[in-house]
Amino acid sequence: AARTPAKAPQAAAAKPRANKPAAAPAKPPATPAKSPDEVAADLQKTLAMMDALMERVGDAADKAAVRLAVSMGADEAQVGALVERQAEAKARKAAAQKGQPPAAQNGAPPAGPPMPAPKKKGWQAPQDAKTREKALKDGCPPCAPPLERCWHCFPNLPPAGAWDWLGQD
Repeated sequence: AARTPAKAPQAAAAKPRANKPAAAPAKPPATPAKSPDEVAADLQKTLAMMDALMERVGDAADKAAVRLAVSMGADEAQVGALVERQAEAKARKAAAQKGQPPAAQNGAPPAGPPMPAPKKKGWQAPQDAKTREKALKDGCPPCAPPLERCWHCFPNLPPAGAWDWLGQD
């Protein structure tokens, strides 16, 4: 009788185990939602901190500009004028932050309202009703009846510009 080799006993721990997902990290306790007033207060606090930081940066830049002027050989009058301009700029900025109108400069009255933008040269779409009507009727083919009937139910189109197909030659 032939002997068969004995099988090694298998340990119970050698059984394949299913992969278990790693434990999820513990979530921090949920914070209650903030009210809009609390969020606005937080934003104002953050903006105030940013303003203070930018003020410190501006002061450092002003000091550096004075040191640079001195190192480049500026005399006392030039340095004094530079410091004066910096002080005026700082005062204007502080007044603007408080909502005050800008102070008069060099005895001149404060600036009035901003100047309107210069008129654009070149082709411009007709903006008044009379010119638009003339442009639509001059050599224009008659409108299709369904479109004519429904025309007033659509919102007005934005004014045409030079980039529109009507403005191109």
